[in-house]
Order: sequence, then C-alpha cells, then structure tokens
Amino acid sequence: MAVGLQVYKADGSLDLDLTKRIPKFIGVKTVTGTGQLLISEVADNPNNKLWYIISSYTPSEDKGSIPLIRISDAGSKIQWSNIPRTTFRYGVYK
Repeated sequence: MAVGLQVYKADGSLDLDLTKRIPKFIGVKTVTGTGQLLISEVADNPNNKLWYIISSYTPSEDKGSIPLIRISDAGSKIQWSNIPRTTFRYGVYK
C-alpha cells in the first residue's frame, strides 16, 4: 500500500500525488551575476531530483526579461548566468 498525500479536485480527478516522491525543502539563496550551487543531497544520492522556484527578483533595465536559472544536465547543480538580484528556494524530491 502506498503512503503519502493525494489531493483531488471537486470533479474527483487527481490534482496532486505525493505517494511516489516527497519534496524536501533545503534552502533559500539570493544571487546576482553568474554562478552555480552544488546540491550535495543530489550529488551524493542520484535518485534525488533537484527542484527550485524563483521567489523574487529585481527587474533589469531590459523590460520583459526574467532571470534564467537552470538545473545542470547531471541534475546536481543550480546554475545562473548574468542575472539581476534574484532569490530562489530549492530542494529535492526524495
């Protein structure tokens, strides 16, 4: 029997299913410019999957541009390039 959280919509269809993987929040990081962050919980355990969400950023002079942050091909680093002050939250799916 699976253990976890399942949330259903009013029509009975599944909206959220956390029976396969559980998200774990690791931290918050504020960055600017170019760089990367190695997440040891992914590097040490490749079964963990990295996630992030941008929580705030300072708009650039170029209207319409947004920060570009990505997860590396190996899946263990969060990388950013030429971005204004940006804050993101990150974690892993275990």
